Amino acid sequence: MSELIDTTQMYLRTVYELIEAGIEPRRARIVERLHQAGPTVSQTVARMERDGLVFLRDGRTIALTDEGFAESRNVMRRHRLSECLIVNDIGVDFHGAHEEACRWEHVISEPVAEKMAAMLGAPRFTPYGTPIPGSDDQDIPLLDLLGTDLATAVGSGLAQAEFVLVDEHAQCQPRLLAELQEAEIVPGTAVQLAGEREDYLLTTASGARVHVPQEYGGSLRVRAIGPTE
Repeated sequence: MSELIDTTQMYLRTVYELIEAGIEPRRARIVERLHQAGPTVSQTVARMERDGLVFLRDGRTIALTDEGFAESRNVMRRHRLSECLIVNDIGVDFHGAHEEACRWEHVISEPVAEKMAAMLGAPRFTPYGTPIPGSDDQDIPLLDLLGTDLATAVGSGLAQAEFVLVDEHAQCQPRLLAELQEAEIVPGTAVQLAGEREDYLLTTASGARVHVPQEYGGSLRVRAIGPTE
């Protein structure tokens, strides 16, 4: 597969994840997520617009065409199915699977992805708790249906919660993922929430603690399981 196709798929998946997370997809956001220069991002987005994959609303917000949405959904589906296989079947550490899946998403064909899904038992969520798009979904999954982001939860005074997911942005931080894995904080784990200056603190029933930098307060999501304090 050519580097050009890889780049297009990477950009489409990034637009998908921004929309999924409720973040307006603009070129500046892609610069931040992919750590690429502004002119490079602008040129790539312009090429994708010529190819009929995206269009710009008011010259600023990137929107997916029907073709672009279908391809972005398929790339994300391959990515997240790969994460399931890499963690659950191959046994790669929690903090290493995302980066590996970023490679796999470009080389797996759609027929293989469907066989992978069947072999895995048609999973709905990845080990990180993120939803796996169906092969024929018409809507991007709304993470608002899957709990509240950590920053909002702590700001509202929520003290006890069920850990729900780590989104794509935080999955790129192996140190944070390693700390979550060491503390055995995975989707479904009960945690105590607290603010720590401008950052956040997750504490398990066993006393394990994970410090979450402010930057990722919107990337981890939780669900209330008890009264607020």
